Amino acid sequence: MRINRRLALLLFLLVLLSFCLGSSQELPKLNPAKVTRVVDGDTIEVIFNKKVEKVRFIGVNCPESTIRLEPYGKEASNFTKKWLSGKDIYLEFDTELKDKYQRILAYIWLEPPKELTEKEIRAKMFNAILLLEGYAQVMTVPPNVKYVDYFLKFQREARENNKGLWGLTEQKPKEQATEYLYVGNKRTKVFHYPNCKYVSMISEENKVYFKSRQEAIDAGYRPCKVCKP
Repeated sequence: MRINRRLALLLFLLVLLSFCLGSSQELPKLNPAKVTRVVDGDTIEVIFNKKVEKVRFIGVNCPESTIRLEPYGKEASNFTKKWLSGKDIYLEFDTELKDKYQRILAYIWLEPPKELTEKEIRAKMFNAILLLEGYAQVMTVPPNVKYVDYFLKFQREARENNKGLWGLTEQKPKEQATEYLYVGNKRTKVFHYPNCKYVSMISEENKVYFKSRQEAIDAGYRPCKVCKP
């Protein structure tokens, strides 16, 4: 009888653990804003806290359509205009609030999610929609990497289905560096964050990409003393 009780208790704990692991994450804190202008595919202007602010989407990069025109840039810009012009949206922030241009960095929710699941992210987060429809590529800039695993999955899905810019016949977009969190220099054996100023000084033939900090260290690379990855 004692054995049966212990077995029942063990089964109960296993069920409880399974429920906890399978439950959705905590809902994000959302900040309401109103879109006043679409700058391009991944940048908008909004009214937020009674001020006009420029917002750059986290984790994605659309082809250029302002200073210079890149393939599929106009299409990406028009797609964002169609979805967001004049709309009420919700901003979710990550670790770093603004970039060096003083633009707010945010995930753009079209409506609050009922739970934080992949299904809700696919349907209600505009950053994800841009990737799923092939209007953007993943751009990982630590420390804002909350949804990077989802974003990489959505990008692969769009690429496999030749969606948007992935369906261009003239030249497929380069994707080599977008699935990595660190960039190393083969010559100096130093690795950096992708947005470090020294990355732009590395020639393409000397660049090597790492998915984790430990991978870079195991390969014999040391961290940059400036960006401190």
